Amino acid sequence: MHILVVFPNIEVENEFVDRIVSILQRDHTVKKDVEAFWEEVKPDKYDLIILNWPETCFKKIWKQITQQDYESFVTQMQEWQDAGTKVLSFRHNIYRHNSVTPFNDKLYDYIYTQADGIIHLGKYSLNHYNKAYPTAVGVHHGIIPHPLYHNFDFEKEKRVARKELKIPQRTFFCLVPGWVRSNQEVDLAIQIFNKIRQRPARLVFMNVFKVKPLYSKKDIRFYFQIIKEFYDRHFKGIYLKRYVLSSDAFSRYVAAADLLILPRTGVLNSGNLTMAAQFGKLLVGPSCGNLREEIERFGFISFGTDSVTISEAELNLQIREKANLDFTSNLKKQVLIDNSDCQIKTRLNGLIDQVLGVKKDV
Repeated sequence: MHILVVFPNIEVENEFVDRIVSILQRDHTVKKDVEAFWEEVKPDKYDLIILNWPETCFKKIWKQITQQDYESFVTQMQEWQDAGTKVLSFRHNIYRHNSVTPFNDKLYDYIYTQADGIIHLGKYSLNHYNKAYPTAVGVHHGIIPHPLYHNFDFEKEKRVARKELKIPQRTFFCLVPGWVRSNQEVDLAIQIFNKIRQRPARLVFMNVFKVKPLYSKKDIRFYFQIIKEFYDRHFKGIYLKRYVLSSDAFSRYVAAADLLILPRTGVLNSGNLTMAAQFGKLLVGPSCGNLREEIERFGFISFGTDSVTISEAELNLQIREKANLDFTSNLKKQVLIDNSDCQIKTRLNGLIDQVLGVKKDV
């Protein structure tokens, strides 16, 4: 079977698409490309087209969608389907984050209702879809777990990582991995950190550049910013970082952590839970979207839905009960089974067969 996965053939931080391509290639001929989607449509060129984030279906990645973009996409997708090619789409988001044009939402709605099948990353997503699009007919659905990450050093020892980062072994180290998208996320993480009783303690934000960029030295605010962040580091134990780390450096920070904090609310999915489980790290995050079932499945801690509602006593009780070697060992074993490539391959192929109308011999 020939499959086109619509995504730029470039290196990006998120390895989700490459992992899906790798899994599909075990049974199919797979091409990852954007321009191929926009080429002249020819019958039988591809049996299946798989879409990811709608805004990555264009030659300029992550662009804000215009009316012309929307209309061009609709025309092209219809031509592919008229030629007999089926279309599957992952449901990564309900709608685009930070959308500034109405055509972003229109594109999401079009793809989700006109694709031949939707791939969800949790039961919540499927239930939400059925409520959001009650009139959608003939759309097949499948649920897969988030694929395992391959680019990190999951065997990095905590003690070694701390020595390399010069973090004292007795410090309770909390880490906010990845990009911070809003000041609200910063505030939520600090609220959680302030409830933790272990001391000394340290909170590190991996990358706050999008919401707290560093001012130029020519700007007087630069000096106030430097003073405040110096105070926060030395008197509150809060560190703000503003750069993208290599996979090795990122692995070092996660391996050194006692607790990962995911302060992202209102989202449908997050690969951070899978990543945390692969490192065997306890995580505290929101009970929203598919994250709720992931938190329950892995035994992580929920701080609430849209705000921090967990009590200080409950948070510290769960940390005491779970921040141990048994929890770490069991977590690392569980995620390798639940999120295995074999699980994903079986479920994807099952959905592909449904969409293509393939009947299996019993």
